[in-house]
Amino acid sequence: QVVLPELFCITITSWLGNRNTMKLFVVFLFALCILSLSEASRKRKRSKNRQERENKKISISKSGDGGLKKRKYFLSDTDTPIGHSTGEAKKHARLERKRNRKLDRKRARKARREERRGRSVEELVEKFPAEDNLGQVEPSVGRRISHEWTQTVDDIDEATAEIVNLERDIQDATEAERETFRLVEQLEEQFNAMTDGGEAQCGPRELWCGFPSMHCISELALCDGVPDCGVFGRDERYCDVPIPVGSVWQAGVVYDHCQGMSPNSVSMTITQIQVNPWFPMRPEVHVEFDMDFSSPYAKIRVKSPSQGTYDFFSGYLVFPPMGDDRLSMRCHLDYLHDNATLCDVLREASRDVCARVIYTRT
Repeated sequence: QVVLPELFCITITSWLGNRNTMKLFVVFLFALCILSLSEASRKRKRSKNRQERENKKISISKSGDGGLKKRKYFLSDTDTPIGHSTGEAKKHARLERKRNRKLDRKRARKARREERRGRSVEELVEKFPAEDNLGQVEPSVGRRISHEWTQTVDDIDEATAEIVNLERDIQDATEAERETFRLVEQLEEQFNAMTDGGEAQCGPRELWCGFPSMHCISELALCDGVPDCGVFGRDERYCDVPIPVGSVWQAGVVYDHCQGMSPNSVSMTITQIQVNPWFPMRPEVHVEFDMDFSSPYAKIRVKSPSQGTYDFFSGYLVFPPMGDDRLSMRCHLDYLHDNATLCDVLREASRDVCARVIYTRT
């Protein structure tokens, strides 16, 4: 019985004993060594090239601020880029190629636009004449527009000068009208003095008409639309409330002894003047008082609407009591001093004046 290892050794020995077989075996070993060396060399070269490519490869990834930034790969022990797989690297490379193509198309479009713009400029240069020949052709649109603009500016300057002159004329006319009112008042006073004091014959609530009617009329006949004083119509002469709608009046305190809550500042705005057709001699004046009660500890501002009545006979604008302190106000208005008025604050029960205020038109 032959053991298997012994049989294998006998077979190899008998096979190598042949000279031709020995030559073939040596040639085979030599070829095998050459192939092994060449394969090892190719592997080292491929590994080196792959490592160089991976080190030079650039990955395009999203940055934190939404832009794109470049970052190099670093190889790990597994020969795979850290943080990126091979599929992701291919994807980023594809996106990079797509972005480059888009930039190339954009540059091409820009170049074509520049080329067209250059041709347009050349056509314009050829179309319009040179500066030496400008005097022989018609004025261009730009010169016509410049001429029209200059003419418009001149017209505006002339209109502004006319407006300034009109304002001066109006101011002079206003001053002349006031002077005329003063002269009329003086003449009436002189004439009334010459008529032996006709006003003394009238009652406390009556008006002396003067020349030529020479009689007294009731205060209720003032500004009722009927000239009761004859052709001169003294009773229908001053029938407008001497404070215009929309005017603002700022208060200045002369003295205050009312012992109440006094505001720091008061302003009065005329909002409406309403005339009753059945009783026109007592027009209603609607105002809005703006009072400031601010202190270092609190800021308080109160707007209070009120309604007063103007009396053409006495020239007083009277406001009823508005608060719990029951204080009313009486302001004297006239046509000669339309920028300021003197107002008295009265107690409702005793009619005593406890404060005096001067309202100035702002």
